[in-house]
Amino acid sequence: MIKIEKGVKIPEKNKYPFTQMELNDSFFVPAPNGNEDKTRSSLSAALTAANKSMRPIKFTLRKLEGGFRVWRVN
Repeated sequence: MIKIEKGVKIPEKNKYPFTQMELNDSFFVPAPNGNEDKTRSSLSAALTAANKSMRPIKFTLRKLEGGFRVWRVN
């Protein structure tokens, strides 16, 4: 049987600070060795959603040594 729990808080949906960024701001997301594909996939999905929901604001992603950097470009 599945246990029903009460009072468990829902975690924040956005783990990336897209809504707090101003033009030309950026943030770095480290990619642990062996997890680059998973990190890129998760970040790309969040970036696509942010670009759609925050139009006309746009973000871009670049791979750097040790991880990925996201910039607000518009």
